[in-house]
Amino acid sequence: MNTIGTAALGLAVIAGVLLACFRPTRSLGIACVLMGVGGIGFYLWQARNWVNSYEVTHLGFTETQVVKLLGSPTRTTEGTEWVEQDPDQARLKSGPTDKFLR
Repeated sequence: MNTIGTAALGLAVIAGVLLACFRPTRSLGIACVLMGVGGIGFYLWQARNWVNSYEVTHLGFTETQVVKLLGSPTRTTEGTEWVEQDPDQARLKSGPTDKFLR
């Protein structure tokens, strides 16, 4: 999870606790706390699931075995697009290509 997402979940929990202190906004505060805690729980579960899956995945597994353990990827590329956010960093990692020479 990225820093902004972590900050947003933490802020939701803190705001929820503050809102729950006042009677008129108590239900909104409880909802914020539940959503924040639920989001944190989901990301912790997801990270634990990925770690456990990567530990049992070995070199030489077929695509079917990997998909069975890790699930389908959210997106796949055939190598013609950069997956990293910053194209300059990707160029430094993999060297120049005709995409950057144009």
